[in-house]
Amino acid sequence: MLSGTVSTKEGGLEHGKPVLYLPIGQARESNEHPSRIDKLGALNRASIQHLLDSGKQVLLFYMIPRFRLGRAAAFAKEWHFGIQREEWLSTSYSVFEERVEGIHRQLEAMPDHPNLVRIRPERIFCSSFTPARCVALLGQDPLYFDDNHLNSIGAAMLAEAIVNAMAVQGR
Repeated sequence: MLSGTVSTKEGGLEHGKPVLYLPIGQARESNEHPSRIDKLGALNRASIQHLLDSGKQVLLFYMIPRFRLGRAAAFAKEWHFGIQREEWLSTSYSVFEERVEGIHRQLEAMPDHPNLVRIRPERIFCSSFTPARCVALLGQDPLYFDDNHLNSIGAAMLAEAIVNAMAVQGR
């Protein structure tokens, strides 16, 4: 489940409608039910294992850091009007890690396999340019189209990481 209102722990809130992901045929449980993530994780791992057993190469993507839309929108206005920022537009790496802990725990539970390539975008965008922060721009160049979708610059950085990860595994 993606939650409706979440604290950024940096003085802001992200708003949105909750989105529930339920396995087909499963009864609706509480959104906070701890077994939900475990059930979905097991289903995802079974699907991935089926692909691997079929000889397919699987790219397993971990979460991309996201930003409060208000901050991204404010940056877009600054950029439009040519206002130069003194500091990086960023979010806390520890808050990002806390948010995605359950999802990443499920991904880490997937056993290694010669045809499994793990892609961890936070290794590109977090603590790479400024310590303990996930960045949304490099200099004056935005990396995101909105609060959680990479633009062509951010996507090119991620694509380079994908190619490098595949090359390491001889693909």
